[in-house]
Amino acid sequence: DIDLVDTYHLNMFLSSYEFSFSVYDPNDKRCVRLESYIFPELHIPGKNDDMVLEIFENNHVLPAAFWGTINVFISNRTYAFVPSELFSERTAKEILKFDCDWNPDTENFLSHKISNYHVISGHSKEIETFFDKIYPNRKVNFNSALINLIPRPKFNPNKATEVVAFLDEKLLTVIVYKNNSFISVSYTHLRAHAVSYT
Repeated sequence: DIDLVDTYHLNMFLSSYEFSFSVYDPNDKRCVRLESYIFPELHIPGKNDDMVLEIFENNHVLPAAFWGTINVFISNRTYAFVPSELFSERTAKEILKFDCDWNPDTENFLSHKISNYHVISGHSKEIETFFDKIYPNRKVNFNSALINLIPRPKFNPNKATEVVAFLDEKLLTVIVYKNNSFISVSYTHLRAHAVSYT
């Protein structure tokens, strides 16, 4: 509906190897457009942003300025899980520095509470600069792509313990949860490109 396009949500996903976007109509509760692009080489924010810029220049939907909401979900290896009872921003930043080589001079910090854990993450400030230049008159929301992938635990006394796994390049994240709580979170750096499941 052309009269409602200013309420549409533009959701973009950015990783080192892929850019994709969707347009969501909240009025009809449906996705009206979905596109995905694979980069010819690894994307390094601030270094070869021309690969992303070329997608925008050749796309008639992305540069539009009428979006009701603009979201950018970033997939990288700069994230960790912190039990909520231990969470503080200072401690979380120290964990990112130690576990993910997070650099506060060049990367921003985000935290998001899900159940009894906080998901903390960081991403290059160059990414925010890039999108803010494209949409200078709109607020662009940034978050870790992991936020949308993690299921929200719901209390169900009859439900067995569940396991959810995410594989991003060579980093495997395994989450175990039951009822309304995460029981454990673990990370494994895989040495081989191929992974076999049994």
